[in-house]
Amino acid sequence: MAGSNDAPIISVSQHAYELSKVLGELFYESPTGYEAPEQLESCLQAANWLNIAAGILSVSLDTSRYDESIMYCGRAAEYEDKNTELMKDWIAQLVIFGMIWNAFERIGRYINPVSIPKEIKTRRTPISDLLYFLTKASYCDPIIPYYSRALNDLRRLLEVERGVPSVSQIFTKPEYIDHKSLGAHVVRTIRNELAHGDRYLPIPEDWGVDKSLTEQEALHGQLISASSRILLVTIQMLLMSILGTSDVEISDPRGYDDDSAYKVVYNLHLDDPYPDANSD
Repeated sequence: MAGSNDAPIISVSQHAYELSKVLGELFYESPTGYEAPEQLESCLQAANWLNIAAGILSVSLDTSRYDESIMYCGRAAEYEDKNTELMKDWIAQLVIFGMIWNAFERIGRYINPVSIPKEIKTRRTPISDLLYFLTKASYCDPIIPYYSRALNDLRRLLEVERGVPSVSQIFTKPEYIDHKSLGAHVVRTIRNELAHGDRYLPIPEDWGVDKSLTEQEALHGQLISASSRILLVTIQMLLMSILGTSDVEISDPRGYDDDSAYKVVYNLHLDDPYPDANSD
């Protein structure tokens, strides 16, 4: 199959869209042949969440909407202009991430994994069960080559944000987590911080005449985008885990001929999933 750790990849938005199309096909194909109606409905709902994520271009925001004091202070107005720009980018990434997380949860209901044994984890959750399922899945080996690169990107961004010792703790694997489920395990920590208000909001570092984002400011949006990417690739690996023994064929979302569903999912994130077909 195509792909390497450094092969060009499509954008997060297109990635979400292509995955949405594949899930739509799997809804009709019922690849394992024993999915209950509610499981198939979750597959379609996941496709819908991803389609919404793919269509988000920007958000409308004005952080000084009701603040009349900026009319009397030029520096305050400059600050709010920069703050609005920074927050618009971050919030757009948050909205996309939220849609993709919803899809990830629906995939869990689609797969409907068995629970983690109590002797491994006493406080079980649907996400923990899903990650344990992925840990034990044999049809994800070898894993998607790009996944390790995406996980390294996420770790690098987190180390810039909070330091190496703290990140090393986050990346410590519990007994039910292995390398291929580690990414979603780390992203779950980030998601929980967001859900409970435990992450600091980004603030402008400089608000002079140059309104472009500094590298540190841009980090916040990049971190959320990297988390979205991890979830998308993890969904691919989860689908691979149930397609490994299936002979179902689906069409590639970008117009290539029908191929095995497993192969289409494996190559889905690549900018050129079938390089041999495009060579002379």
